[in-house]
Amino acid sequence: MIEMIDAHKLKRRFGKLLSNAYHLCHISLEAMNAKLLLSNFDFFEGGSTEEFMNSNLEDIVFKIFGCRYLDEEKEDMGPLYWAGIQYMNIFLNLGIPLKRAFLCCPLSTMVDLYEPYHEMGESRLLERYLEIEEDNPVLRLLLRKNNLSVSSLSALTGIAETTLRYYAKDNEHLFSASYDSITKIKEALGADEVYFHRNTSFVLLTYALIEDGLFLEVLGDIVCDYFSIETKEHLKVSYEKDGEFCLVLGIPNRLVYQSKVKVIEDHELKLLLRFAVYKTAKTFDILSNGLLF
Repeated sequence: MIEMIDAHKLKRRFGKLLSNAYHLCHISLEAMNAKLLLSNFDFFEGGSTEEFMNSNLEDIVFKIFGCRYLDEEKEDMGPLYWAGIQYMNIFLNLGIPLKRAFLCCPLSTMVDLYEPYHEMGESRLLERYLEIEEDNPVLRLLLRKNNLSVSSLSALTGIAETTLRYYAKDNEHLFSASYDSITKIKEALGADEVYFHRNTSFVLLTYALIEDGLFLEVLGDIVCDYFSIETKEHLKVSYEKDGEFCLVLGIPNRLVYQSKVKVIEDHELKLLLRFAVYKTAKTFDILSNGLLF
């Protein structure tokens, strides 16, 4: 399903969530981060964006952190609010799963970046995050979190130590591991599978992309290759049939080409659009409204 949402509101709401949990529930940054790494925190990966946007914020705080407000709610635009917005920028603009962002750059680290980054452009913080993640590979952090050595993980998984050290050295190495290896590592560490995904399953398709010539060019190539179509002339991305070749985003999702209709399954549509979004590499470019799926 594709839904309309205001990306700015989404970011502000997440900022308010973190701010309220800290100031109104009196939870430490370390305890908050630990809760955010638990498996029940999956509004976005689990496709529950609408629930996150429409539910009572105190109920969401209770669901994630297990506590109710101890003080009266008030407006706060400080470091915690800012931190929440930055995590969402990492999530939306870089396509990095939120849980991985909280693992590689804990809340206390992000709050420390408030000075001087809150006075800089958002792209500077995104660049800094990528530096932090490069210095803190996922597998190395998960081993430390579980107080395990590479040799211990090797004994648990049957994967050679040299291979595990290779995975622990760089995230790209880990993300290129086989499904079988990832499954063994995940189960041995009791870790959420999302840590081992290069990109989030959630993508923001902005109006800027829909109107971008390069994106349409990339999407046209991908769609034509997927359906073995020789030409992508008159490719349109819209809600209604427009021209002889049109990708209709809605229910049902259809690809219309020279009066011939091919039905696109929902998972196929998401796959095609996601591939096109990342291949276009519109990093750091986001508008207020977009299509979320």
